[in-house]
Amino acid sequence: MFNAFPHFTSSMTSGDVHSPTTAWVIDHPSHVHVLDRFIRSSNEKDIVFAVERKEVQSLIDGCRFHGKPVHWLPRPSGSISMLRRAFRAMVRQRRIRRILVQHQGVERIVAINAPLEIKVARQVGIGERILVLDVEIDHLVQRLAARSATMIVVPTDWMDDLAHPCMSSIEIKRLRGPWAHLYVRNQTELPSTDTILIRRLRGDGNHDRDEMVSITQLMERSPSFIVWDEDIPLDEPWQGPGLAQDVRAVISQSVTVAIEAALVGRPVLLASRAKRGVIDGLIERGAPILRWTGSDDTSILKRWEILLNDPPKWRDPQGGDVLGDWTEILRFSPTQT
Repeated sequence: MFNAFPHFTSSMTSGDVHSPTTAWVIDHPSHVHVLDRFIRSSNEKDIVFAVERKEVQSLIDGCRFHGKPVHWLPRPSGSISMLRRAFRAMVRQRRIRRILVQHQGVERIVAINAPLEIKVARQVGIGERILVLDVEIDHLVQRLAARSATMIVVPTDWMDDLAHPCMSSIEIKRLRGPWAHLYVRNQTELPSTDTILIRRLRGDGNHDRDEMVSITQLMERSPSFIVWDEDIPLDEPWQGPGLAQDVRAVISQSVTVAIEAALVGRPVLLASRAKRGVIDGLIERGAPILRWTGSDDTSILKRWEILLNDPPKWRDPQGGDVLGDWTEILRFSPTQT
């Protein structure tokens, strides 16, 4: 099942281990879920940077998150011009710098796929700068921040050949994934319903232009479905990753939602041309995921019908290792200069 408010056990938080004052960066709704337990149990002097997007704002309601001050930042992407994106990025960097200088004593910054905070953190002298990456094709992030980070963290399924060449000369730390194991729990028992959950994207994300596939045909073929649209807040925002529990299967334009649904144990049809090592790794380990790249891909639709009628009971063997890997990184990372 979905664990909306996960906690550390006492053994994870006890002891005399120094907990560095940390700036946490939340740039995507899934980052709220990934970092939630760590922010909840962290230093009381920590701060949080969060991007101004509806689904993030619905999860973090207000100016504090687990008692830590939240500083909202503009999103330099979406349905805006390149000039507007550049302006927002400049504003964001200036705001980050001002806030980090004001909050004296920040020793560490942790960011997932967010380069600007890592760059500014180096400029203002924050010693430990952890950059977590899981999108190999996001070369801009890699070029902007890889050499500003003191630690680069990627999943074990990371595909080096898809990453920017600058990554080849940088030492990286590989953790078992997907990160969604931190907040999604497997539920192999299927509900007695034929309803399919459809995750539909707006199409204005950084990678959407090259990766998105229309799902109109898939919706027409599905007799019973519910639609979860991007940027339309749910009545219970924290339950988003757990929506797959109550449906027969999931059709998703979102890689993140596809991963979450597969880990819950539901058949997934990923309507996307996205290339991600984490998806390949899940499929290799037997996850019930099919990729559909468009209307010409008729063979996949036939396989999808078979999968719906006979879904496997699958559990990711790497699931039990993910929390331990993250806890080790965030508790025992030595301060660097």
